[in-house]
Amino acid sequence: MRAFDWLSQRPRLLRCLFAGLRLLAPVLVLGRIVIVTRIADIRAVLARDADFTVRPDDRPVILDGPFVLRMDRSPQYLQEIDLLRRVVTSADLLRIRNLVAAEARARVLDKIGGRIDIVADLANPVGMRLITDYLGVPAPTEGDLVLWLRRLAAYIVTAGFRDAADAMRAEAAALSLRRYVEGVITARRQALARNPTAIDDDVLSRLLRMRDHSEGCVDADMVRRNITGLMIVSHAVVVKGLGLAVDELLRRPETLAAARRVAAADEIEAVTKYAFEALRFNPVFPVLTRFSPRASGMVDARGKRHAIPAGATIIAATLSGMFDAAAFPRPNDFALDRDLQDYLVFGHGMHACFGRHIAAIEVPEMLLALLKLPNLRRAAGEAGRIRYDGPAVDRLLLEFDV
Repeated sequence: MRAFDWLSQRPRLLRCLFAGLRLLAPVLVLGRIVIVTRIADIRAVLARDADFTVRPDDRPVILDGPFVLRMDRSPQYLQEIDLLRRVVTSADLLRIRNLVAAEARARVLDKIGGRIDIVADLANPVGMRLITDYLGVPAPTEGDLVLWLRRLAAYIVTAGFRDAADAMRAEAAALSLRRYVEGVITARRQALARNPTAIDDDVLSRLLRMRDHSEGCVDADMVRRNITGLMIVSHAVVVKGLGLAVDELLRRPETLAAARRVAAADEIEAVTKYAFEALRFNPVFPVLTRFSPRASGMVDARGKRHAIPAGATIIAATLSGMFDAAAFPRPNDFALDRDLQDYLVFGHGMHACFGRHIAAIEVPEMLLALLKLPNLRRAAGEAGRIRYDGPAVDRLLLEFDV
């Protein structure tokens, strides 16, 4: 197992290491590696997108061009992010909530044998339903869309830590996904040309209508890259987020019992607080990487100046930031009185997860449906532990009374 995966799957060890760094060296410069562990400094790094970039070095892999979250600030980025905000809007959130809640309830109720794999039986099918009905890309009859998305997501989130094997897996997945998505786009354009009003309103159709009405930069390449990017990040974040949140709650029997009580009362706002707090202890992205294309400097929250060399990799330790008492009082307590805006669960700054508002609906709604199962608990033995595929959560088997 790669060192990055090994460490990211041990959040308690990371929390201990980061606690020491926050105290002794909150900005640690080790040659061309810079580790930032206090929340004010992390936010500053993630906000300085001109100095600390995402370095879109995955252009040959991710479908011959990056999704907006893999672009640095540029005229192209500003055009494309504006267009995406026009086709993925806050007006869609109620529709998304209703869709996810209904699908999650159906998937949970379908499990009558006293066992549920929250990845295969819940998160994956709910995610596929959202991709089909909201994004507008149905699952293929041949090929494994979940696997393609997982491979590409793994390549993206491990920027700066990946190896040749990761690249080979991502390239194969990218080729399969590109061929499939291009076919879907062609078929959808033809259907829209025949009868525009017969097509359901979804994100892909909105993008194609913009393209057909000559909306600036909306060409075939832009549509393909960005609909694919939305599929990759939305599915990967949600599946892993649900797995990690459930795993953290299972470690805390009293907290789990309290969460089950609010779920039984359909208190979705309270369940959302449980989900975010659980992910504070074990976030989907325990660190975010940025790169320094030129020599620069930063002054940390204590007023100390640090020289950042050209070519440096900056590790913004979001897990550490969410245990900084400056923003999270009583950091070691599982507390429900925190402001959701303070969390770094979905990043910060220009490249905060584009689908964060959707993920903040999906994970709590699936968690609510799951918590209603009677006497929910881990399966016995190794089956009840999270199984990973690289950085992705692959399985977590639970049991309940029937």
